[in-house]
Amino acid sequence: MRLHARLTVPLVAAAAAVAIGGCSDPYAATTALTSTTPTHPVAVAQRTHELPDPTKPSPPVGGAPSAEQAIRQFAERSVNWTWQTLAHQEAQLAAGASGQARKQAQVLSTTATLDTEMRRGRITSTGTVQAITPSPTAARTWVVVTLEQPGSDNDRAYEKVRAAYHVYLARAIEASPGRWAVSTWRPQV
Repeated sequence: MRLHARLTVPLVAAAAAVAIGGCSDPYAATTALTSTTPTHPVAVAQRTHELPDPTKPSPPVGGAPSAEQAIRQFAERSVNWTWQTLAHQEAQLAAGASGQARKQAQVLSTTATLDTEMRRGRITSTGTVQAITPSPTAARTWVVVTLEQPGSDNDRAYEKVRAAYHVYLARAIEASPGRWAVSTWRPQV
């Protein structure tokens, strides 16, 4: 019996040493999150404040004959909606857009269908494009100014809300020869 106990302790210790020796220190390795490679998804996200989409998106449907017209159409549709049309309208905007603008419209389309407060309040938005001009400081970027009026079919509090100007930065890409699609649509605070 004593011999068995004497052999068991060294065998258990040896097995533990082999097991520990095969493990690596999880804190010794550098993590991929600290990568400084410009194309690494986290590095891109830190630079652009967006996560890149690893899937290759389908090309935009349709398009306008110029970048300015694509941006104007996108802006007009973005600021004119009702609680009933917003989800469908944003899905259509996503289909005709590219890049960040497409992702943003897809998210808005999904969240609009889930927004019970918007449906309960029957929220609406009407607006007009006041100006579209090339940015004096950013290449291939347009400054868009809209005048927007929120409203409601069901909430009297909206009667007191005044129309307000909003500024967006937009970009368009040539999606196919002679056809342009919005690729960036960023509200400015």
